[in-house]
Amino acid sequence: MYENPAWNKPRSNGGLSFFRSILSAVPAFGATRDRFVEDLGGLIPWLRNSPGKQVAAARKFAAPVRQKQPSLVLDLSQPDRYVFAFRGLDDVQQFIAWHELRRELTVFAWLGRPVAVIEPVPKDSMSTRIRKELAQALGSTVVPYKIEVEVISWRIAKVKKVVAKDVVTFVPTASRDLLLETAEDSAYLSYGTLILADLADGDVEAAKELVRRCRLSEWSHAEMPAVDRESLVCAPGGNQVIWSKPSKSVEEISRFLRERAAACGWAFEVEGRLAA
Repeated sequence: MYENPAWNKPRSNGGLSFFRSILSAVPAFGATRDRFVEDLGGLIPWLRNSPGKQVAAARKFAAPVRQKQPSLVLDLSQPDRYVFAFRGLDDVQQFIAWHELRRELTVFAWLGRPVAVIEPVPKDSMSTRIRKELAQALGSTVVPYKIEVEVISWRIAKVKKVVAKDVVTFVPTASRDLLLETAEDSAYLSYGTLILADLADGDVEAAKELVRRCRLSEWSHAEMPAVDRESLVCAPGGNQVIWSKPSKSVEEISRFLRERAAACGWAFEVEGRLAA
């Protein structure tokens, strides 16, 4: 939040009224936190000055040129963390294609394997009920638990207490229907609070540790917390999928993604250690 008195008329007593504004900014894909903070620090002084300088600010932070062909991106820049994202999407049909790619990636990662589905205590929605019935039919075990932990928020620079009430569902063999229904869940898709993980049946402590690292810590793309177990989670908003400690090889994953991207008419790009 910042205050800009120059955009307001003087009050009758000769003082200036302040105009409070909220600046919302999103870092470019792959940008480090330091670079993002540096760019943001250069933008705010322009906004504090007269409206005439807004044009210059817009030039300084010009939007990237839109790509003609959408791309599916596999980012390998973080050790043991594969980040899946997209570039160049500009219409609804392409976003629908990304949604389908993300669903198929979830199935590719876990089909036929034991999986733990970790989520906040779910609301009673149709999607939740369907997924619960599918999990029960597969012989799942459901364990509710609570975490109380203090974390440091870099946004407000102080410690805050967080209480998480979660449920972990241990599924012995993940079916395609269960995984597709899970990938449709709003907790997975929009909020980044649902985690799929490779945990031993009944290992609640491991589930708690994953939640502490993946959800209760405030991470960004450039500073993901270290995760010592295989897990899959959507970043809030659903624009990225993070697969930590993947059980499949880079070559196998790349082959799968390249085929899916080609079927959508997309390009496929690899960044990071395989890009060289």
